[in-house]
Amino acid sequence: MTNNLIVLGENEAIVKEIKGKKIYAAITPKRVVIVSEDYTFSILTETIGTIQFYKKGGKYSLRLYTKDGADMFPFAKNRRLEYFREEEAREFESALSSVLLAK
Repeated sequence: MTNNLIVLGENEAIVKEIKGKKIYAAITPKRVVIVSEDYTFSILTETIGTIQFYKKGGKYSLRLYTKDGADMFPFAKNRRLEYFREEEAREFESALSSVLLAK
């Protein structure tokens, strides 16, 4: 698990284990890969348009949308990434945002 990776090169990634959910996420300048017990999700980083962060029912969640507003989790049961702790969700959101802003 990497917590403090500041500079992302072509072959570097931020890899997070989301505690309690067994979700792993790797973020590189070109691709975002999320693997859970239920699904594997891989997209080109450049296709991410919006990251929505919110709290619902005591859980912190992220939803991703394409640049034209389409839901990037159409096949996922709950269509979002759920986290049990706010700092985990915010860290993942921050990592995604930093990669998107670098483009």
